[in-house]
Amino acid sequence: MRYLAFVFILFICFSCSQSEKERNILFTGVDVDKTMAIKSSPFISKERVRSLDMGPINVEGPDQVYDEKIENKKVIALYLGPGLHKSFAYIPVISCLKRMDLDFHIIAGAEFSAMIASLYAYDLTAEEIDWKLYQMSEEIKNKTIYSKDWSETIVKFVDKEFKNKRIQGATKVLAVAEYDLKKKKNVLTFKGNLKTSLLNNLSLTFSGNNVNSVFGSEDDIVEELKKRADYVIVLDVLGDKLKLNSINDYLYGVYGKLIGHNIKFDTRADLKLKIPVDEFELDTEKIGDVIQVGKEYCKKVESFLTELKDKKEE
Repeated sequence: MRYLAFVFILFICFSCSQSEKERNILFTGVDVDKTMAIKSSPFISKERVRSLDMGPINVEGPDQVYDEKIENKKVIALYLGPGLHKSFAYIPVISCLKRMDLDFHIIAGAEFSAMIASLYAYDLTAEEIDWKLYQMSEEIKNKTIYSKDWSETIVKFVDKEFKNKRIQGATKVLAVAEYDLKKKKNVLTFKGNLKTSLLNNLSLTFSGNNVNSVFGSEDDIVEELKKRADYVIVLDVLGDKLKLNSINDYLYGVYGKLIGHNIKFDTRADLKLKIPVDEFELDTEKIGDVIQVGKEYCKKVESFLTELKDKKEE
């Protein structure tokens, strides 16, 4: 297995070889050691609670509001970035955030992660989600991502879990990231047929106006979420290296560009957690190992958030 470096300057140049199964992306002048990027604390100090009017706002899209204001907490939006099979690492990290009193009020997902976000939005527990996705992961083993066999398995799962469900019908405010071909950017879909939006994110075809969010950037999603929430948390598993078991130069181009953008530009989120799963391929079959990395990363996250919680927000 050989490595091929992708260097991102003004644009992405990549060469192809049908014998290559794994490639690294290298970027100059970028510190890739940090797994956390924070702009402000997600917690409100007790001294500030009385002076702040924090709480849910009217979400324009789904016409969904909350019955009571949350005066001692920020309204948190959680965005699960794309990452195909590496997205399984999100499950333990989300549980970790909840334990630290950072439960989300709005959840958005892109690509494969949109399924995970939807399961959480419909109030399934981490254990239930883990089990459902584990069963599905067993069925997609040894299948090439985005192939006919892989897609049929995914469609079967989506049909079983989300048939006849509406995005706005979830317990929590749910948004599915999609790339709008007319606007040429990622948008958030807050209402409509959930199954349709999920399948748009699990295909690389251009059959309609809204397609897979991997063709756009995280920035547009974060900006939309900031209009609806006090605090935006982004979870990321793409990392800094692109690895694939599948030999598909088109995928290298699409995901390579996405990773390059995420590294070149600083996140606009209030808190971004980059789960260290760089060693795994996007189409890895080692789902259990991916989840274990997420669990181990939780220890670091909890320690970090505990320190923040003990400090007053400036």
